[in-house]
Amino acid sequence: MKREYLWRECAILFALFVAVYFPMLTSLPLSTDAEVTTMSQDHYYWLVSGRWAAYLITITFPPHLVPYLTLAIFGACAAVAYRLLLSACRLEADWRAYLTFPIFCGFPIWMFILEFSSNAAHSGVALLLTTASVWLMSERFQRKRPVVRAVCELALLTVAVSIYQAFALVYGTLLIAWLLLRADGGRWRMWEIYQAVAVLASACVLSGAIGRLFNYLFGVPPGYLDQFIRLDLLLGAPMEAIRNTLDTMVQAYAGSSYYYGANLSVAGAVVIAAILAVLLQRSAWSAFLLLSLLVAPFGFLVLAGGVGFPPRALLAIPVAMWAMSMVLLKTRRTAQPIWAAVIVALAVQSVAMISSYEAVRRLRSDRDTKAAAQIYYRASELVEAGQPKKIDFFGAMTNPEPLYPVNPYSTAGASLFSWDTGIQARMFAYLKILGYKDLVALKKPEREAMIPEFEGMPTWPAAGSVKLVDGVVLVKLGAVAGRY
Repeated sequence: MKREYLWRECAILFALFVAVYFPMLTSLPLSTDAEVTTMSQDHYYWLVSGRWAAYLITITFPPHLVPYLTLAIFGACAAVAYRLLLSACRLEADWRAYLTFPIFCGFPIWMFILEFSSNAAHSGVALLLTTASVWLMSERFQRKRPVVRAVCELALLTVAVSIYQAFALVYGTLLIAWLLLRADGGRWRMWEIYQAVAVLASACVLSGAIGRLFNYLFGVPPGYLDQFIRLDLLLGAPMEAIRNTLDTMVQAYAGSSYYYGANLSVAGAVVIAAILAVLLQRSAWSAFLLLSLLVAPFGFLVLAGGVGFPPRALLAIPVAMWAMSMVLLKTRRTAQPIWAAVIVALAVQSVAMISSYEAVRRLRSDRDTKAAAQIYYRASELVEAGQPKKIDFFGAMTNPEPLYPVNPYSTAGASLFSWDTGIQARMFAYLKILGYKDLVALKKPEREAMIPEFEGMPTWPAAGSVKLVDGVVLVKLGAVAGRY
């Protein structure tokens, strides 16, 4: 393949990405966590979560709180990664490849991770590295210097997993998709599959070891992942954990409105059709691979006991949906127009869902911006001009019902004045981003001393919800105290 053709194909893929994500590309992604990551001085929050490669990218990369740039980097990386995947699977960059690319990069699971602006560029880099590792593996068994290629695979995958641990399952799902979709229909010997699994296991171990070293060097304790890995639930009630995982798997593949917020009904049709196509037209080996493809994205959910696991970590689902879509388009020619129409419908539903999520995010952002301005204005009325404003927040604002439904784990409709029952540090960081930098936060003992003063105050935005007590502006956002 000539280099100019490769660049042209990647350009077409990026144009498709822009068509899918245009609403998000044209807005400032100021959502929950952006205020923390933007105002942080050391970015150690990545090390706490075991993501040392994300830390290295953050300290060397341009600011993530900007329109277009970081999401466009994700799109460019996704386009190149997809072209590598096609090459690994011996698939041509034809109409089928272009038709299914919006599923690969735009299936709504991506929305749950990309709504965090600090994750956008990182996720693109991790996706590219993971796919490049699979491509190297597909080339390693046919060319010279397999050991060098295996070391490169391990290095790429280690960095990808250290950007976001969910890419370990993305790699596994890509591996299964590669086995299922190879155009020549060949099967690799089991020892070759074992090698790929060994690379994955080694990458996870190496990533964890390097992460521990970073924690030691910077004096940062790990622990963020402990809230998701619940071996006590798995070992205490294994059948319930499996049942919960299967229930989540059915909801995700059926496009349940409970899982996505809105109904993604066409996804279920694609899954059922792919299962029938493999059972009726392919071998038992292909059926086993398809079953593995369906299950692979949910490996971490089992370790979490089947509950309390954020959908944004199930990034392998878009890979599985893409592979099943491609299976359908590789069936008999007479059926291809039908499946093409179904896949177009799924792509349209995905774009519609991304657009509705972005509408909810923008409305929420507008409300937060106006609330911040009102709070600052009312505080300024109580404090002498030019003086720093000591301010204390109590409780959380009440969130209005989103215009369009969103996943309960999503932050799309969550106000920065209400997230996690109201955290003052988030509110201060957000106000400083907006330019309100003459605000002074109280220390914890001072805040606790002010609690009785809040008892008789009405909640925001009622008159009296902002008042001055002993030189401190008290703002009562909700009736229940937030996190102190």
